[in-house]
Amino acid sequence: MNQQLTNATTRNTTLRALNTGADNGATTAALRAPHADRALTALNLMQRLQTTLDASRLIEFFAEEAGRQLNLDGVEYVCEALAIDCRLGRQGRHSAAYRLSLGEEELGTLTFRRGRKFDAGELEQLEDLLCHLLHPLRNALAHERALQAALRDPLTGLCNRTALGEALEQEVHRAHRYGHTLSLVVLDVDHFKQINDTHGHMAGDAALKAIAELIRETVRDTDLAFRFGGEEFVLLLNETPASGALIVAERLRQALARRPTRLCDGTELALTASLGVAELQADSNGHCLLEAADEAMYRAKRAGRNRVEQA
Repeated sequence: MNQQLTNATTRNTTLRALNTGADNGATTAALRAPHADRALTALNLMQRLQTTLDASRLIEFFAEEAGRQLNLDGVEYVCEALAIDCRLGRQGRHSAAYRLSLGEEELGTLTFRRGRKFDAGELEQLEDLLCHLLHPLRNALAHERALQAALRDPLTGLCNRTALGEALEQEVHRAHRYGHTLSLVVLDVDHFKQINDTHGHMAGDAALKAIAELIRETVRDTDLAFRFGGEEFVLLLNETPASGALIVAERLRQALARRPTRLCDGTELALTASLGVAELQADSNGHCLLEAADEAMYRAKRAGRNRVEQA
């Protein structure tokens, strides 16, 4: 069989191979479904798994269909390579965890949780159903990789301008709906053309990558960072008022100014940036928010560069 389910060690038990392993002392007769019901569940599952290329939706469908046969408290799916972390339901005392792969391709880890142990018959049902998930999940992950590549800047690894447009619309909608604050920071590298003209475009690329890394170190995991184009970067700070965004922007400015970028020939390149900050207003939209932060950044440029201005 090309499909591989490598079972991880779980609380109170170790699942060793496909169709083997059970919790010690579990009652094997508990919750076994009739053969016809299991066949119908498998058929429904296969049909539903063909309707989406969204990995998180696939896991939701799988959890719903598996839940028709088994009493599950929660399901967790993690694919670290693509930063997918899907958690459904609630935690349980006992778990059965599977490392999923198809051939040599790793597909992530799927964990089932509930308050009582899984018996051998239930694990067999889960593993039978998992076989139907592998190919659709592989296709969904391939789709996600393509989407992420299309929305990511290849030089810096940050999200690109297209991704900003989508994220900005979503975050503005969420902020208005739930009454959350939302701030945006525009960062523009000072005298970047001079860097390229004096040291070459490779030096310019090194500078952009160094700034992107500094941004990743500075912002929270819940914040979003983008390369807007050229030497300009955008930070989208959810649930953050302008006062908090000013702190983040000033922290970035200071860190950049005191951390020179070392080039391949050993030259240390001093960098500074001008930053603009704006907070979403109740009657505003994403375009206005970006425009306000951009104008604030240009005011910082006109005021002498290497500074932060608020809209």
